Amino acid sequence: MGKIYKYSSFNLRIKLDELSCLLYNTSSGILVKIKNRKLDNILRHLENGYQNINNQLLSQLIENNFIIDNKVDEYKKIVERYLDFKKNQRRLELYVILTMECNFDCPYCFQTREKHSIDNLLANSIIKLVKENVKKFKIKETIIHWFGGEPLLHKDIISKISSSLKDVLTHSILHTNGYAMDSQFINSLEVLKIKQIRVTLDGPKSIHDKRRKLKGGKGTYEKIKSNLSSIVNSNNNISIIISTNIDKLNIDQYEFLLKDIESFSGKVQLNVNRTFIGNKCEMTELDTFNKSEFNKKSEKLYDQIIDKNLGEFFMPKQLLNICQADNQFSYAIYPNGEVFKCSSCISNPRSKIGFLHDGEIVLNDKEYQKWEGIGFLHDKDCQKCKILPLCLGGCPEHRIFQSSDAGQTKLCYEDNDIETIKNRILFYYKKYIENK
Repeated sequence: MGKIYKYSSFNLRIKLDELSCLLYNTSSGILVKIKNRKLDNILRHLENGYQNINNQLLSQLIENNFIIDNKVDEYKKIVERYLDFKKNQRRLELYVILTMECNFDCPYCFQTREKHSIDNLLANSIIKLVKENVKKFKIKETIIHWFGGEPLLHKDIISKISSSLKDVLTHSILHTNGYAMDSQFINSLEVLKIKQIRVTLDGPKSIHDKRRKLKGGKGTYEKIKSNLSSIVNSNNNISIIISTNIDKLNIDQYEFLLKDIESFSGKVQLNVNRTFIGNKCEMTELDTFNKSEFNKKSEKLYDQIIDKNLGEFFMPKQLLNICQADNQFSYAIYPNGEVFKCSSCISNPRSKIGFLHDGEIVLNDKEYQKWEGIGFLHDKDCQKCKILPLCLGGCPEHRIFQSSDAGQTKLCYEDNDIETIKNRILFYYKKYIENK
């Protein structure tokens, strides 16, 4: 008796036209185009315990895991892959919040403006933490994210830590508003092992300078653009990601930003994000897009970005772990030495898991275990979800805090519902594959 086959539970069928569809497997990441009639015929045979594989199309679907052995437990394989990666991961990733102070006064900012900044004592403690962890846990890759407030208010600390860790630091990523990147700093990027810089331009000059201005009210657009031009033209292979917070107040001006920075073509990655408003925000919910509105608008924006060679649009793909908080060697370090599992949680005192002292993270075991025990492994809904490989249960912080506060059992990643995923795949197919 031959094998009995079944349709993978991780298949997404996406309508292309009346005759054809796309089939995407969220576990393998493979995408194929197939005739509706042929797929429906195979599905009818599968219901009857299809055992023959002499059909060429069926053989191809089996080869690419769209159709699998009936005995295979797909969920178990996802769990095994996840736990194996988690156990063997040897990447130390620190999110160092150098200061909560900032030279900007953005109307939608959600960060606190406490006068906390990392001092030399804490910098030495971070250096010791990295060196001892690399040795003790046989770390293979060490990455530091420089965060703020505005991290470039403390270039001296960046230089101190980077130079002290030059033998073990793989690379670092700078999250900055881009204003204070003077020529001296730009010339030191290679020495500091900064391989990626992430900045924000919220539109062309007329829009950006109203939203991302200095504390005294002065505009910042031209200075940031000039700094980015210096990096782009320096031939130092620095990856530049330019994000724009999109809402109803600036979306109509986005095309003018693209036109103004077209000299960056092929040298940067532009991303668009939905604007979220903070406690001190001068904007209101009426000014922002909801999730559904933004997803539709963003496709049109990425159309423009791709056409001008100012970035790419990426297919949804399987995750090996959820995020930074899911890595046992990843921590966010606050300027006063408090330690968190997630850099997005630093404004929430309930998220603190310990503090850094003399190169050692002193954990609050009760709080730390909240992060260790959270996730899809104990979620029955996740076990049945077609897009589990793409999200692995969603944001840990949401599960720990927001879901309990809202009386919900879980909160998936905002853009990881099935219809959104299907739309993203369809957009990718039409943009990159259909006419190639």
